[in-house]
Amino acid sequence: TLSIRLARRASAITLKWVEHGLDLSGGTAKPGFGTSLLDRTVKYQLGGTIERDWASDGLTVRLEIPLKRLADA
Repeated sequence: TLSIRLARRASAITLKWVEHGLDLSGGTAKPGFGTSLLDRTVKYQLGGTIERDWASDGLTVRLEIPLKRLADA
């Protein structure tokens, strides 16, 4: 299952992506092109943060992007 939540605060947008029902018993895969592209875009182009939490049954990704950077983009 997939859940995506978007929240706006006075200074930032937060996106939380939660996946459940995955079999991650073999560990996490080596980061690929999509992961690298997302990291560069969020961190360096938009000045935001990205956090990943790998659980045994899924993945949670939390992005936070300053509203000012989105208005300038």
